[in-house]
Amino acid sequence: MSNVITTWKIKRLRRGRIEHLEDCIAVESPINIYVNNKRFVTIFASPQLLRELAVGHLIAEGFINDIKEISQVSVRNNNVLVTLKSSSINLEEFKLIRSITTECTSIDNYIETLKNMSDLKINSKILVKADKIFEMITKMNEASKIYRETGGTHVAALFNKDAELLHLAEDVGRHGAIDKVIGLASINNCDLKNLVLTSSGRITASMVLKVARAKIPIVASISAPLNSGLIAAEKIGITLICFVRGKRMNIYTHPERILIN
Repeated sequence: MSNVITTWKIKRLRRGRIEHLEDCIAVESPINIYVNNKRFVTIFASPQLLRELAVGHLIAEGFINDIKEISQVSVRNNNVLVTLKSSSINLEEFKLIRSITTECTSIDNYIETLKNMSDLKINSKILVKADKIFEMITKMNEASKIYRETGGTHVAALFNKDAELLHLAEDVGRHGAIDKVIGLASINNCDLKNLVLTSSGRITASMVLKVARAKIPIVASISAPLNSGLIAAEKIGITLICFVRGKRMNIYTHPERILIN
């Protein structure tokens, strides 16, 4: 884990006294993802789980639908080289579509965009007990090793309905953490359609779209939602739960999947 954590000499003021010590700091690095020998994107991320980051990002951004579309992934330093089975994909055309669907200039435009995303509709019949959501968040927090050392990362995790931790990833960015955990699950041939994704970050529309493209029906976060995230979750059919802290939570959309004990 030494490549994702560094130290920095600091002076800490505590109760009127100066302490000289080394603080643990989360490392952020530019990660270049190449698709079919062309640079696709550069993501500033924690320099670990890079293969998973690339696979998860391609799935979560809708560039590919399934890991089966990938023939090879290799990592060279901070460069991830992805080879797709199809060589006819237009990267520039995809980047244009992506900029429209995730960076709309107004909520009205965003809602209009979502109307044309019927393929993202989530119809899962999964039912999860509320107590299991609390248990998931507790387990996620306990397993967040880099955060506990540095306080500088986000975390995302995947659980089944019985709160069994299946996969977990940390990253300096909340989007990167979600990409990594989706990639980790996909590489391990995990079926995401009946799982719960937990997150430490604010939930925006772009994050909801990532989850929807992976077919995950429930998202639970420690943090707040933004209105764009709520609109996206409601339209797409995702159960969005935020402010999961202690023994309370706010269920914002599609509450029918959560069983209140």
